[in-house]
Amino acid sequence: MPGIRRIWTGPHGSAPSERALEDATSDPLGLWIAATPPARDQVVRALGLRLKVARDLQAWCWEDLWTAVRDASSRGPARLSDAAARAALGEAIAQARRDGALREVAAVVDWPGFRRRLRARIAAWTRAERPIEATAPGPEPVRGAQWAVFVRYRAILQRLDAVDAEGLAVWASKALVTTPPAAFRKLGAVTFLEPSLESPAAWRVLEHAHRRARSVRVALAHDPDPALAEAFSEAAAIRQRLLAWGFDETRVEHDLFRPAGLRDVERELFRVDRHRRERLKAADGLAVLGAPEGEGVGLVIAREVKKLLDRGTDPEEILVLFRHWDESAALVLETLRAWGLPAAAEVPRPLSSEPALAALRLAMNLPVEGWEVEPLVRLLRNGQLRPDWPENATPDALPIAASVLRSTRAFRGLEAIGMALDRAIGEHRKEPRKAERVRLARAVVDRLGRAIEPLDQPRPWRDQAERLRALADDLRLGGPGDCALDHLWMALEDHGAVLERLGGGDLPWPWPDFAREVDRMVGDLAMAPPTCPGATVRLAPVDSVAGARATHVFLANLGEGTFPTREAVDPRMQPVPDESGPDTPNPAFAGEMLRFLRVIGSAAEGLTLVYPTSDAQGQERLKAGFLDDVLGLFESGVAGSIHEEHRRFDPALLEWPELAGAPADARVRAVARACARAERDELIALAGLPAHRPALEGTAAALRIAHARTQGTRFGIFEGRLSDPEAIRKIHEKFGPNRPYSPSQLETYLFCPFQFFLRYALKLEPVDERDELDEDYSGHGTRMHDILELLEQLRVQSEGSRLDLAEVLIRSAVRDEPTGAEGVDAGLREIERGRLAKTIRRYVKQYLDYEALDRDRRPVPHRFEVVFGREDDEETASHPALVLGEGPVAVRLQGMIDRIDLIPTAGRTTFRVIDYKTGTSPSKKDVKEAIYLQLPLYALAIERIVLTREGAGLHDFGYWGLATDGFKVITPKDWENDRERLEAYVIQVIEQLRQGRFEIASRKDDCTQRCDYRAVCRVKQVRASGKVRDDVPRLELKL
Repeated sequence: MPGIRRIWTGPHGSAPSERALEDATSDPLGLWIAATPPARDQVVRALGLRLKVARDLQAWCWEDLWTAVRDASSRGPARLSDAAARAALGEAIAQARRDGALREVAAVVDWPGFRRRLRARIAAWTRAERPIEATAPGPEPVRGAQWAVFVRYRAILQRLDAVDAEGLAVWASKALVTTPPAAFRKLGAVTFLEPSLESPAAWRVLEHAHRRARSVRVALAHDPDPALAEAFSEAAAIRQRLLAWGFDETRVEHDLFRPAGLRDVERELFRVDRHRRERLKAADGLAVLGAPEGEGVGLVIAREVKKLLDRGTDPEEILVLFRHWDESAALVLETLRAWGLPAAAEVPRPLSSEPALAALRLAMNLPVEGWEVEPLVRLLRNGQLRPDWPENATPDALPIAASVLRSTRAFRGLEAIGMALDRAIGEHRKEPRKAERVRLARAVVDRLGRAIEPLDQPRPWRDQAERLRALADDLRLGGPGDCALDHLWMALEDHGAVLERLGGGDLPWPWPDFAREVDRMVGDLAMAPPTCPGATVRLAPVDSVAGARATHVFLANLGEGTFPTREAVDPRMQPVPDESGPDTPNPAFAGEMLRFLRVIGSAAEGLTLVYPTSDAQGQERLKAGFLDDVLGLFESGVAGSIHEEHRRFDPALLEWPELAGAPADARVRAVARACARAERDELIALAGLPAHRPALEGTAAALRIAHARTQGTRFGIFEGRLSDPEAIRKIHEKFGPNRPYSPSQLETYLFCPFQFFLRYALKLEPVDERDELDEDYSGHGTRMHDILELLEQLRVQSEGSRLDLAEVLIRSAVRDEPTGAEGVDAGLREIERGRLAKTIRRYVKQYLDYEALDRDRRPVPHRFEVVFGREDDEETASHPALVLGEGPVAVRLQGMIDRIDLIPTAGRTTFRVIDYKTGTSPSKKDVKEAIYLQLPLYALAIERIVLTREGAGLHDFGYWGLATDGFKVITPKDWENDRERLEAYVIQVIEQLRQGRFEIASRKDDCTQRCDYRAVCRVKQVRASGKVRDDVPRLELKL
């Protein structure tokens, strides 16, 4: 004869589970089954506090029950880990592909998004216990392909004698019915708290308890009102079945002491006749907040949580819920912690977010991606990389190697990278510091190559996994307490075990295939969430805390598509298709309504609904449909009294002091008030606190600089004009009379003194952001100069035409190119060869026009790449430096003249200075205004040094645009006077340089488009202040 069979029914807000706990005073022991771990923990806490029961208490959630049945059974399937289940699914997909069953989805089956939906669908079919002998559910081809994978997946699990998480529930529930373990054959009291019996497995447990337990108690959220039939359709079916079994029903009504707003919303929401009912006049306990998505939502939630904590609310009595956990939810958690509030979330940590695994993936994929430089640089800059190598003896060794690699023109290939570094060592042989940095990079690359390159061999899975683990050990990835790598090793072992059981353990895995599978594995798997510590505000997805209650509940991020979800609205998007008739409720949509009512009912005293008003771009966001339904229940005046909406927040939160709860926000607001409104009391108070003072001191220094930069129109110390005597002394010493200058350095100073300061005084090297497909202007220009010099030399030595000689040089350049290039490298080399050939042939045509400039006085190429001022370079034949001025104001000039032509002139020899340009040539106007001094200074050097014995005089000079229209002549009209004026001008310019005059004052308005230092100069601020350079040397050449 069955014992007590009782069911408590009532709305969620009536807390029928509380009645079951109160009834437990007579029989507190036995088995308690709650919906989720948080609900289970609350049962344990309640029984412990009320009845002082701790020992012999079995309070489980459903997952605990399935595990307990498996552990108590002498026989049963193995429980697959997520990694092992994933491996089994991969084998099922491979089988379906081989059998031709994937059809329409074959091209997308490996996509992460499709895999996620496939796993969700398989899990739903498993929970529903669909027999694999059945036909595919639905006529859609995609559904048929998914069913084919499902059938093979179940067959593989049967072959492994194993189950996944959903399969464990099915097996355990059947075991209870057929061969229950001894501990479950004779049960005492069994209590089910708000069970969801949508799966056959849960029903079997209830049936088993009904047959074998001394007493069975069920707390069920249900409202018998016909107007709410759709929302409570699942609960109604459970209730009817329990009543048919002979359960006694006890109706639990709304708690009269619960705030009227919460009670009335739960009673009126989702009624089919609500349009005929009066609107609600009381909203006690309910609040609706709207704020910008992300941080804005986090700020208003933090403000409300802080108010509750300040009033003495226990943090464990506050729940912050989300429909799903996503980046916005994580930002709310981050905001609460920034406020110093005790907050935690039990959410899985994706392996893909673990730093150690990010470094490992970079390393293992280097041979797969052909040793591309970009990921190699990211690996070297990853702080997780801590190898115990002699090359890594200093903390900055690996970052230095990364910077060197970025500066090379190598983009992929271990051999190409080594060759590029070897060339760089030779190029910097006269610069010991740079050469040492390159040698360090070469040693680091060699070490990485020896560690990683041998991995690229086919091996069985277990061997590849061992090699990957050895690589992580060699690179010393991870650190103390970092369990991400251990999680991956276990996952690889579980994956390999599945392959072994299926007979594929000895099959070779090419390293690229293995690395791709590890990448996908890291993207799919997550580590178990950490347990929330006590005395904390819990943040969680709605479903993970089903059955739990709290004094105050926040339901956040209620944007469109959260309640209800799009899947619930559109049955075609559901994991298991809706097979109900046209006149029956959509179970997914009904489940959404019940889920929303459960959240409302879980709040004992306060419920706050929070929604995003705008996205990160400021575009308006729509509210969740159910939130609009809630607001529609109230009279307009009442709805307005509980509804607070903010479209945007001022970044400084000037109008919202209550939102500046984070220390950083408080400082920003205090500084903004002091600056914008002269309200300094708040800033003074913060400055007196040790926690804020260091940051505020830095802010004060920045404000002083900003203030100084906006005062007056003269340049000061914050705009590049040095005033410190010691700094000026060092500048004068560094750039004194013995320092050689190139014309390009002078042009840099004339163009922008501050750019000269950054590049040549501070020696700041710009970050090389060139893409692999970007043009190598320097390399292309150097090759062109060399070929053109050789062409003109051959032209002098032979009688062949310039065009024939050019074709010979083109073929020679092709033969001299390195062989063996593949892919992108081969394509780029072919493009470069084509560009060189095109430019050389264009030059030949340009030369015809050049000779036609003056047919009576045809120019004769005389010298090429003439070097002066580099006497210290033993490997370069150099003329002496060009020295302008004497004594302490002297200026030494050096350079390399591309070409000198002689022009036949009656009475004396004259020369022409030519500078090749593969890009855009400077304008005649810029040369006239002495911004570009290269050609005039080269002319001066030729007169005084190079051709001094010949007594040659200047005829003219010009730029030869190789990519444009050839040589453009610039003829000096008064060189005799310009020569002296030029010399005095250069001396004046250098004298200002030596005085520390490095003002942020570019001669070009569009300088920021091309400048390597545009991110640090803030020239726009200087120009906005109307700064003017005084005593700037000026020169206008007569051309």
